[in-house]
Amino acid sequence: MRLLINTFFVLILLIYPLTAYSSSKGTSSFLCAVTRVLECFPQGECIDVLPEQAGIPAFVKVDLKNKQIADIGNKNPRTSKIDHVADEKDHVIIHGIEDKRAWSMRLDKRNGKISASVNDTDHVFVLFGNFIPWP
Repeated sequence: MRLLINTFFVLILLIYPLTAYSSSKGTSSFLCAVTRVLECFPQGECIDVLPEQAGIPAFVKVDLKNKQIADIGNKNPRTSKIDHVADEKDHVIIHGIEDKRAWSMRLDKRNGKISASVNDTDHVFVLFGNFIPWP
């Protein structure tokens, strides 16, 4: 059942055009779906991994108003404080710190794409995905 629900959300995020973003001025919450995760090492090697292998949620709610991100769809959802928000014309950039790791995310308002990274001393996770406005 959970696979069916996750598949449903991914399909919505892949099909839903982000022109909805521009028509929803003032939106401060977004649902993000992680579609690809790379784990990169100092030697230059990067490998594809599944979000769950990296400890990264497949779906994340970004709440700019309350400066918080939260994974959704888990029995024990995690949250992380957003330390900085830069809301520009074409994009939003957020970043924070959790468990001694730095993270950052860029949400492109023009096409609904996200890119993000989770940075540690000996490796970095690079994430790609899509987002939609979320109530």
